[in-house]
Amino acid sequence: MIINKFCGDISLFDEGVRIIEEDFKIPVLGILPYTPFNFGFEDSASLMNYSQDISNSIIKVGVIAYPTMSNYNDFEPLVVDTEINLEFICSNISLDKYDLIILPGSKLVIKDLQWLKKIGLYKRIENFNKNILGICGGYEMLFASLEDKYAIENDIAGIENGFSFIDDEIVFQKEKILKKDIYDIFSCRIKAFEIHHARSLKYPLFYDSSKIKGTFLHTIFDNDNLRNKIFKQINKDYKGFDFQKLKTNIIDDFIANFKHRLDIKRIIDNIKA
Repeated sequence: MIINKFCGDISLFDEGVRIIEEDFKIPVLGILPYTPFNFGFEDSASLMNYSQDISNSIIKVGVIAYPTMSNYNDFEPLVVDTEINLEFICSNISLDKYDLIILPGSKLVIKDLQWLKKIGLYKRIENFNKNILGICGGYEMLFASLEDKYAIENDIAGIENGFSFIDDEIVFQKEKILKKDIYDIFSCRIKAFEIHHARSLKYPLFYDSSKIKGTFLHTIFDNDNLRNKIFKQINKDYKGFDFQKLKTNIIDDFIANFKHRLDIKRIIDNIKA
């Protein structure tokens, strides 16, 4: 048995280990403390349990967490960025304190857009006079209208009005684009992927203006150059960091800590036996 996600002083469970091993005859191979990992978010519940150091943050970012928000891993680089104060917004609150609002991916874009209108966040985003970034489904919401003639994103076919920040229409097609490649967006060359039914004739990959930006691509913040470009435009004092190096260090430390607390030899010996 391995005791996982133990909160508090591990020594307080010494008697528990004795009871499990002596009374139930089950070997305890280790006790692993609850440690915020901040990577590999599986769903919205795991995403909301992130841990962030905001003591030196200089930019405040709000992510609109609509009911069917998707692609949570897009925000891993922002969670571990000490210059970013990241918050997820799931109710009708004032947006004045944020420097950037992000509309993330969505499993059901039109339904999430309707939800924004229903709770009142739509009007707040519409009147937000600072920076807005849309990713995939969030990008689609920034267009003038979204046509879903095959009822892919809603229960019935129809057209939903978007924010009209981008002068084109989104049309949902039956065939889904599934692609992983090297792309050129926002004057940066990045590795990313697409997964969407939507199409835009005028802006098939991304849109870029002084205040409004958007793209169909996921994992854009993994790229240091693109991340630096976006946030330096918001605050010239933003310094940036090497995300892949930091991610490797965090994973290595995480694994080393768990190896130290687990009886690895006993596990291997039993596997061999």
